[in-house]
Amino acid sequence: MKVLFTGGGTLGPVTPLIAIWRQMKHLEPECEAFWVGTEKGQERSIVEGERIPYFSMHVAKLPRYFSFDTVRFPLAYWKATQQAKRLLEKIRPDVVVSVGGFMGVPLIRQASKQGIPCAIHQLDAEPGLANRLVAKKCKSVTTSFSYDQPAFPGVESEQLQTPCRFSKNTINKTKTSAKLRLFVLGGGTGAIGLNELIAKSLPKLLKIADITHLTGIGKGAEHQKKIDGYSCNEFFNEHQMLLAYQSADIVIARAGLGTISECAALKKATILVPMPNSHQEKNVAFLGNAVESIVQNAEDASEQLIALIQKKLSKPQDRLLIGLALHEALPTDDGSALAKRWIALIPEKANNK
Repeated sequence: MKVLFTGGGTLGPVTPLIAIWRQMKHLEPECEAFWVGTEKGQERSIVEGERIPYFSMHVAKLPRYFSFDTVRFPLAYWKATQQAKRLLEKIRPDVVVSVGGFMGVPLIRQASKQGIPCAIHQLDAEPGLANRLVAKKCKSVTTSFSYDQPAFPGVESEQLQTPCRFSKNTINKTKTSAKLRLFVLGGGTGAIGLNELIAKSLPKLLKIADITHLTGIGKGAEHQKKIDGYSCNEFFNEHQMLLAYQSADIVIARAGLGTISECAALKKATILVPMPNSHQEKNVAFLGNAVESIVQNAEDASEQLIALIQKKLSKPQDRLLIGLALHEALPTDDGSALAKRWIALIPEKANNK
């Protein structure tokens, strides 16, 4: 039984898929996983750390606005399609799965033509273009959010718990300082805008809190300052991430669903700084009062951040309540729900139901 996972470029689609794979392997020990990702993405080391064979593929991303890339797109997509055909012939998967991203488009379309069952899960509140392009080719379409109108017109979908690698972890934090502890992160690849906001706010923040700052690889050189109470790193492995979450009183982060789901699973009081003019803003809107947020480009963004920490999140009870609100607003699990769903798509398993 072979499962082909597709996703990469950023870690947003990677860590949820890893959580699902671990549960699939637990349920079906004989199951084999294969992964198609980007050539230079951070996902390769994480995937190979799970002992999953990794294949890279060209990503043909459909431009949202007319540009030279629009002219080149047909050829780029043709090349990606040829790669997809070769990979499917080489791996011969029983099911192809994705949580979004343009890499999955040619793979799912070609797999569907060959009669291989496919599945997608929509993480972000706004249905992604890549998922919209393949939804009708899939046997299973699921979402992290519920919608008043169908998320994918003409396609039946179901809300399921968001898979999260930390869903079964509990927080055992011992308070060792009277100061707050902040954990700042911009997602798997970091966020320059968020890093700059923290740099601007640092003198005032350090008066009220100790800070662990995860900048992203290649985006933290200018932030590597030796300051008491400030720890700056470019990348954390899974264990380091969990320790950083556990020690934090407040998490300040981008608003990708990977990060939000981890904060929800761990019931962390969270301040989101969504990427301007992106799908992340809709994630924040869907979560409503379950999170605090600020607009990165606001002239007083730094002052807003300080005020939120000092006035709305300074008391343990306030932080506890908002952490619980996020936990309830975005249900998570360890990947079991989607693991069972995707295993059932495999013909030999479906026939035994």
